Amino acid sequence: LRRTLGDGHPQTLAAIDRLAIFYRNQNNIQGSLEMAKLTYAIKFAKLGEEHNETLYALINLATAYHAAEVRKEAAQTYYKAYALACKLLGEEHQLALFALHGYIIIQIEIGQYEYALGALEFEYPLFCKVHGESDPRTVEIARLIAAIKNALGKN
Repeated sequence: LRRTLGDGHPQTLAAIDRLAIFYRNQNNIQGSLEMAKLTYAIKFAKLGEEHNETLYALINLATAYHAAEVRKEAAQTYYKAYALACKLLGEEHQLALFALHGYIIIQIEIGQYEYALGALEFEYPLFCKVHGESDPRTVEIARLIAAIKNALGKN
């Protein structure tokens, strides 16, 4: 498709996205990461940074980095996606919340508990407002806050 339709054609981009998902489902993390990089690069070049499709591709790239355990790039990409999602869609939008949470999880994984705690305490009211206190995602954030406070001796 790339040779026939070109990189920027919607069908080419959809095929690359599907291939990335296929690779991820087949546990081919490196293949998925390469397709996510390619998709983001093409969408960035063709649509510009401040386009919703580019934002989706950026979040998929962050997720692919995370799955590949490339945490530094994952954290940077989640953070960039969060800032862009807030700018384009607002901080309460699902994509902004997803990117923020991905960024926080990376901070926990690398042992930045104090920083993660502050970010979780920022995130919790947003999730309460958007999803409600009983939503499983909101409950998980509350559980993480309690666990980190306990681990840090901040009961």
